[in-house]
Amino acid sequence: MRDRLIQTFYNLVKIDSPSGGEEEIIKFVVKKLTDAGCKVYVDSAGNVLARCKGLGEPVLLSAHLDTVEPGRNIKPKIKNNSLVSDDTTILGADNKVAVASILDSLITVPANKRRSLEIILSVREETDGGINHVDFSELKSKEGLVADSGEPIGTVILASPWIEDFEIGVFGEAAHTSTPEEGINAISVAANAISNLKWGKINEVTTTNIGIINGGYVTNTVPPLVEIKGEIRSFSQESFKNAKSKIDKVFQSEAKILGAKASLNHLFYCKGYQIPKDSEIVQKLAGIYGKLKITPRLVSSFGGSDANVLRANGINAINIGDGVENPHTVEERVSVKSLVQLRDIICEYISS
Repeated sequence: MRDRLIQTFYNLVKIDSPSGGEEEIIKFVVKKLTDAGCKVYVDSAGNVLARCKGLGEPVLLSAHLDTVEPGRNIKPKIKNNSLVSDDTTILGADNKVAVASILDSLITVPANKRRSLEIILSVREETDGGINHVDFSELKSKEGLVADSGEPIGTVILASPWIEDFEIGVFGEAAHTSTPEEGINAISVAANAISNLKWGKINEVTTTNIGIINGGYVTNTVPPLVEIKGEIRSFSQESFKNAKSKIDKVFQSEAKILGAKASLNHLFYCKGYQIPKDSEIVQKLAGIYGKLKITPRLVSSFGGSDANVLRANGINAINIGDGVENPHTVEERVSVKSLVQLRDIICEYISS
């Protein structure tokens, strides 16, 4: 079973599937799910949804098919008991360890010994969240498992933040630098606003960041436009809203002072969540880890995953560590032991 699991993982990572380019891997997993006896549907966004026969009310398994770059022509190998790439690309273990484990669990645990299953293999998780296009009214699962946290096996994510990107446009007025008084310097407006706001870790539960600034086009013209992109994250919905409001107010105020205009567009990514330590699903995982002699580790994560979207749509989903190290880098790796443990966790979960 170990060799079969590793081969499935190899087959998956050898298929290029950068965000937005998942066509080939969709074909691969559709065939695997169909061969396992599941009814499979691909929605308009490319998300693969499957229903697999079993016992009782269904539970949900979810993973994502896409990877970040550089993720093309991946050549996986085993080095020092870990799965690695050839150092020129990522490995693609994020999140194909979970995809491989789900596919292998369907072979390991026959339908007459497992729960009925619903499976979502989403696209574009790394970019704009393809799972947001799933029609959740068609799902019956009340509970679900996601393995998409680059943490050691045994990790359980109890909290995840609200996350939102923002785009700000500052509109001034162009003028020749010989007569700057005839223009409105958009860079000055943006600089004033940025300097009047706190960035980074603004409190114990909230961060704000500006990641991209573009403005001006020649040195002898007063710049008429600045474009700014950034994000807000917070474990607290109230603090999240306050940070968003303050950014809006300060940019509008500074623009007004100099006679410019500011437009602000907020691109909501996901809702945050907090799961009590004594909740049924956490206790269920603790029991599974105990059976497999894995030490549970309960943590908060400042990253988002498809679990955020599932929970926002009424499914009691929980995200767990997938054992992947150095995700999103060419040093990405996962131990063979962690891959096997993840498969075993999923097998126990669908057998319970």
